Amino acid sequence: DCSGLYFRGATSPTLLETYFSCPYKSFAARGLKLQEREERSVMATDTGSFMHAVLEETARRSRELASEEECRALARRTGEALLETPRFAGIGDTDAGKYARERLLSEGEDVAAAAWLQLACSEFSVEKTEAPVAVKELSLAGKTDRIDSSGPYVRVIDYKTGAIEDDAASYYTGRKLQLELYLKGASEGRIPAGAFYFPAASDIASSSSAGKRFRMRGFFNAEEEVVRRMDKSLEEGGESGVFDYRRNGRAQDRAMSGEDFAAFLDYAVLVSARAEREMKEGNIAPAPYKGACDYCKLRSLCGFVGEERSEGAVKCSEIAEIVRRERGEK
Repeated sequence: DCSGLYFRGATSPTLLETYFSCPYKSFAARGLKLQEREERSVMATDTGSFMHAVLEETARRSRELASEEECRALARRTGEALLETPRFAGIGDTDAGKYARERLLSEGEDVAAAAWLQLACSEFSVEKTEAPVAVKELSLAGKTDRIDSSGPYVRVIDYKTGAIEDDAASYYTGRKLQLELYLKGASEGRIPAGAFYFPAASDIASSSSAGKRFRMRGFFNAEEEVVRRMDKSLEEGGESGVFDYRRNGRAQDRAMSGEDFAAFLDYAVLVSARAEREMKEGNIAPAPYKGACDYCKLRSLCGFVGEERSEGAVKCSEIAEIVRRERGEK
């Protein structure tokens, strides 16, 4: 029974995702807490933490902001205050650090302004930031970057400063469940509208691509009322600048009916319950998904030899159908 190592409290979505990536890696990293020491004046995760903090503050006060300029000013002040804290104070010690400092401030302004403009173009408003979320069907608790609402509709937003892996296969194989689990919990008693990543990566973008650079990506309820609330400016046949969607364009798998989207979210609960059961039963077998071994720092421990797991293309509608079959509906 591995419960004492795995479950010192509520299950986290990250634990579940790591388990589906490779049970052995999950046990070593999340159960035994094995990790390498990192010695740097500013750790690799710090720039992501900086962006998250700027976005949290500007989102929390978004209703007070009357213009993009006010949002940028708040983002700059928030960033400057962060850079005076011990975690970031060493950034400006060298000429290169001074450049990095100004770059962080500038990027913080850009990402905060983009997030504010998306809200201004929609009928959704920020309900909570850094919001605790629990899923009643699971012993799971976590915290999502942002919960937005508009009437009965709810969406969750995750600020992503790294690569975004948002394909249906990643969700189907359990390696990316976090957003869907958070939306499932946050929308209890209400209607789920969408689970989105907001790309907050520090990057240089040309003016021609700037509009698409910050466009939210994810899975969503594509009923007309929901789409209208998410982007009031979206015209017939037009492409949204708020989220990855084109009205009356080529059919998008990730754009689902309300019924399909609800079933799609229930799949996260279905596979998470299975993972919780398997972990408690002690499954720590090396069984990596394709690519999990490429940069694994624990590879020398497991001695895995064999073929990695993989999955072909899968559609969101097929995932919803799995849930219906499990319920005996079809």
